[in-house]
Amino acid sequence: MQFIFIWMEKYRNYIKQGFNFGGPLRFKYDEEFNRLIVQSAPFFIKDFFHPSVGNDTVESKNSSITNVTAIIGENGTGKSNLLEYLRELVSLDVNEQKLSHIVIFQNDQNEFVVYHTSDMKFEIINPLKVRIHKKDYTEINPSSLPLGIYFTNIFDSRKAPPTDYRFYDISTNRLLNDYFSSAEQASLNGFHMAETEQQIRFIKSRKSKNADKIPFKLPDKIKIFIIQPENIWAVDKENRFNSDFENYIRNMQQELLSYYQDCKITLNFKYHIAIRVLDHLSVETQNINIRKDLKDIDKVLDNINIKYDLSKNTNNKKLEGHDLLNAKISIFIKNLIKHSKNTRTKSVLESSYRVLKLISSLPEILPEEDFFELPMMDENDTLEQLIHNYHISVHFDNYLQFQWPGLSSGEISLLNLYTRFFRLRNVASKTNKKHILVLIDEGEALFHPQWQKELVFKLINYLSDIFENKKIQLVLTSNSPFIASDLPKTNVIFLKKDAGKTISIQELDDQHQTFAANIHTLLADSFFLHDGLMGTFARQKINEVIDLLVNKAREEVMVRKGEIESLISIIGEPIIRTKLTHLLQEKVLLQNLSLEERVSILEAKLLQQEGDRDYDTN
Repeated sequence: MQFIFIWMEKYRNYIKQGFNFGGPLRFKYDEEFNRLIVQSAPFFIKDFFHPSVGNDTVESKNSSITNVTAIIGENGTGKSNLLEYLRELVSLDVNEQKLSHIVIFQNDQNEFVVYHTSDMKFEIINPLKVRIHKKDYTEINPSSLPLGIYFTNIFDSRKAPPTDYRFYDISTNRLLNDYFSSAEQASLNGFHMAETEQQIRFIKSRKSKNADKIPFKLPDKIKIFIIQPENIWAVDKENRFNSDFENYIRNMQQELLSYYQDCKITLNFKYHIAIRVLDHLSVETQNINIRKDLKDIDKVLDNINIKYDLSKNTNNKKLEGHDLLNAKISIFIKNLIKHSKNTRTKSVLESSYRVLKLISSLPEILPEEDFFELPMMDENDTLEQLIHNYHISVHFDNYLQFQWPGLSSGEISLLNLYTRFFRLRNVASKTNKKHILVLIDEGEALFHPQWQKELVFKLINYLSDIFENKKIQLVLTSNSPFIASDLPKTNVIFLKKDAGKTISIQELDDQHQTFAANIHTLLADSFFLHDGLMGTFARQKINEVIDLLVNKAREEVMVRKGEIESLISIIGEPIIRTKLTHLLQEKVLLQNLSLEERVSILEAKLLQQEGDRDYDTN
């Protein structure tokens, strides 16, 4: 089923408001006379948003976009609140509020089902004689509701509501909330890593299937930096359950440094990563409490023989690589693994060691670099292996950072949109729900106007591609006129403030269509811009010049003539620039004329104006 209409008695800043979401019918609830009025929707076009219409690039013909609705309005009108109301409807949470509301769905048989709260008594005025069923809200079958998905890249103080199997929240607020609710990995670096990991897997798993649809070139490499630990040794002695273990790690670090210095080997990236992995083991084992796991750890440490006679090794190049790391660290980790009984401890130790081996086996890294690069695709899947083992090795201490070279915030924002929806493809395919409701809050944020123009088109094609065999309804809030220009006005919900509450303007005047409309017209009409389309600061500066030229003395104008001319020269609108130029010329011209000449010029202008009026009347 897809949403067609909702009416709520009260919800946050909405009081007795109804909203149509497009479709063949429009509904209006008259609470004064207790009537639900049914009308045909003007300009409705069947299958208007189907991605296969006029588009040969769509790869899957099994999915369809049943409807797209945009919610636009001034800041503070509650665009996001309306999305949250839809979310609660899908999750069946609205009924718990015990407020009157009406929800109308259109089912697969093209029938309209009107669900309402029990206290509402109304008749349906149906002159079109369409098939409409009226039911109590409690009769909604949860399995018939669409699978809900909510996305936004916006991060603010808004509390993310609980999520469940009926509704998947992939917003930044929700993901951060879930990430920091765990004692493990609770850091922005950890969250960033989780996002980057999904982006990498999205690109690799799709095998460039959708990479070509992204409007920028994806990097073929990724940069990997070392993240320095924070106060890993600053632990109270009372809480230091294993000072011997920590001392052992510090001694190993010192030995590594001494070996490099004795052999006059440059302290390269591989050295620093080896030192950092040891720090990482210290942080992780402190939190895991390795002493409880390894009761005889002191004996284990004493029995580990990692003596390495460097005097017998003359191959310094070999020493710089895997041999040194293996000799000084791998034996240590292998012995700990051997004596560990805790699965979690073993996974941290083993995966940390694998990360170390992968990095040590890489080609030489320049000493002056503080990062290394890995290709997105290679025969050994090195990047995939590194990410897999790194992810397992980290519970509390993120010691690597993955960065896309050269991507802007807007490009990363778009990549997030693609990636997060892609994560849900298997969830959607396994559910028995045929319908998906996608809610996107200001999806165009951080996008250049060119990308804003393309957003609706790309969403229609991308969502229908990844959610195969589903019917998808898309509802998005927007502050962009480009979004409105892609939709008929019957698919746009206009919100406006009125006396402290938000009202829905069902439809603008007939001459104010939104689809393929001029952007300036949309800004003035659909987005309710006041005082024209010019910036407030520019308008103020121009008004100051007009006041000076019209109302101030000629002497003051002459003093500021150069300033006025400079401002007029930078005005982009030719009509305004020309008018101000004429006003200035009149002031300057009259200043240099005698009284008789001024009178003659004014009389000539007056006669010209009278002649123009006579011509207009004829």
